[in-house]
Amino acid sequence: MASRVSTFWAGAASVSERVCLVALAKQVGGWEALPAALVRGEATCGLSSAQRRRWLAAEGYTTRGEPVCLRDAAYPSRLLATTRPPAMLHIEGDLSCVERPVVGVVGSRNASLHGLSQAWFLAWAFASAGWTVASGLARGVDSAAHRGAMTRGATVAVLGHGLSHMYPRVNHGLRAEINASGGAVLTAFADDVRPAKWTFPRRNRWIAGLADLVVVVEAGERSGALWTARHAASMHREVVVISQNGNLSAGCEALAERGAAVVCDVWAWCVTRLGSPAGAVPNWCRDLLIGATVEEVARTHNIPVRSLCQALGRLCASGEVEALSHGRYAPKGTLSEVEVLGPCPPSEDAHG
Repeated sequence: MASRVSTFWAGAASVSERVCLVALAKQVGGWEALPAALVRGEATCGLSSAQRRRWLAAEGYTTRGEPVCLRDAAYPSRLLATTRPPAMLHIEGDLSCVERPVVGVVGSRNASLHGLSQAWFLAWAFASAGWTVASGLARGVDSAAHRGAMTRGATVAVLGHGLSHMYPRVNHGLRAEINASGGAVLTAFADDVRPAKWTFPRRNRWIAGLADLVVVVEAGERSGALWTARHAASMHREVVVISQNGNLSAGCEALAERGAAVVCDVWAWCVTRLGSPAGAVPNWCRDLLIGATVEEVARTHNIPVRSLCQALGRLCASGEVEALSHGRYAPKGTLSEVEVLGPCPPSEDAHG
């Protein structure tokens, strides 16, 4: 059922990227006083005359989601505390999940299988510890993080377009799964706003604003994940990059040079940070899910290969993991990101 956004809040949304509406409301004595003060020209805190005219000329609109404005109690508290938070959010699902601790997990759309497995595992571990996982519903690392979180808890997807669109289209089903699993999909764009190069940088800032911590798994030199991390750093959020076998991708290396913490052992870091997740997988299985082969695990943990294969058969039958080639396994859902969908088209990756 469609909901109506008033002319006042539609106008507020048109200027909120340039004006701190919270400060403006405070100047005139609160949200209740702001509409009249706007008409009289008394609301001047950072608001130009042209912006005021645009605000007053705005028309209301309908949204297929639940509209949440800055004055609403349901507005995410972390996002509200940022500089120039968006005036309006449009929500599918249960937004209450963002009031738990939130970790943003972001990275490349063309991630390696190892990177996808790490993103899934990170999200699984944090969701097991009661955190909500935020990401951008893109292909690659974002999708793996959403899927990992849904196995144990909630995830929130932040869109770079309005609710009437889906980019990439292949994630339409994942979006529905997120809503059905107790998570949420949110955007600050009106429903009819299409995905474009200018919309995704804003999306990246909103992910950073929702999160207590941002983890970058893989990022190229031009990855949008870098902007998410930089926004997070400017908001005094913690930023962590993941090293793979002692190597950092170009984007992660740039973040590390700017002071981001580097994590080499994902499992040890998760245990130190979160404690051992309830129902945690055995150490041997954890090693498999972040890239080791069956033979490597058998040697490291002194377990017969036959016993490992029998245990893995049970996990595959239950749908928790899936078998890859060359004795490797991955969390359920990561294989499709690499082998079924194929590489991300360059035009799609450019949206960051």
